[in-house]
Amino acid sequence: MTDAVKITVFGATGHAGRHITRLLLEDERVEITACARNADRLNELRASVEETDKDRLHPVPLDIRNGKNVEHAMSGADLVVGATSQW
Repeated sequence: MTDAVKITVFGATGHAGRHITRLLLEDERVEITACARNADRLNELRASVEETDKDRLHPVPLDIRNGKNVEHAMSGADLVVGATSQW
């Protein structure tokens, strides 16, 4: 996918984050870095999306209180979505 729009979603496994992630995946040009603290919940999110969307959803377990991890997750992103109350 050469024209991919790269989006990082923080809080991707929460109520709002799940909805946002699924809505964004409706656009086939979108690749998502889905970030949340709990790796199991990220894996559940990935398992819940359409099979054709799994390659465009990249789960990244991280705690947003670690600035280096946040910077790395946002690296190369065209858009960053904050769907967490932990800011």
